[in-house]
Amino acid sequence: MAEEWIEKLAHAIKGKDHEAAEQDAAATRRAELINHEGPIFWRSFADFLKKYTEEMRGALDGDVTAAVISFTFQPQSQRIDIHKSAYPYIMFNASPGYGPNQSVSMQYLKTNPKQPQNIVQKMQAIPCRFEVSHHHKVFLHLDGKEFPEPQHAAKYLIEKLFTLE
Repeated sequence: MAEEWIEKLAHAIKGKDHEAAEQDAAATRRAELINHEGPIFWRSFADFLKKYTEEMRGALDGDVTAAVISFTFQPQSQRIDIHKSAYPYIMFNASPGYGPNQSVSMQYLKTNPKQPQNIVQKMQAIPCRFEVSHHHKVFLHLDGKEFPEPQHAAKYLIEKLFTLE
């Protein structure tokens, strides 16, 4: 058994630094969950975006407003791109970030009816990041809203991109 003075020191350390140590441990657990579950969530999110983009293409098929609608997913970088050539013109891209204090890079441009001259200056960021719920489930915090299910986040995003203002 430790000497009394060592017990006192240990007790003081536990009392003073316990809360900070708990917060650090919780942050580490959240980061591990995001690193493990984030890529799974992102891939499912991409699959739903692809599905909804293809459904939108089918719904517009044969109409003069259809233009060209494309979806791409780059497996190495996990970047998502959605493009509609006109009526309205839509350009969207997103790349995930899974590390501590990293956000998802997400930006879009939507103009009606056609592509503007200077695309880069008009791109708008969409705030997005992975978070962990109190139930230890990874979700996407997208545009100020919480999406625990990837299909709901994808639906929200497709509606945002294709809704005419």
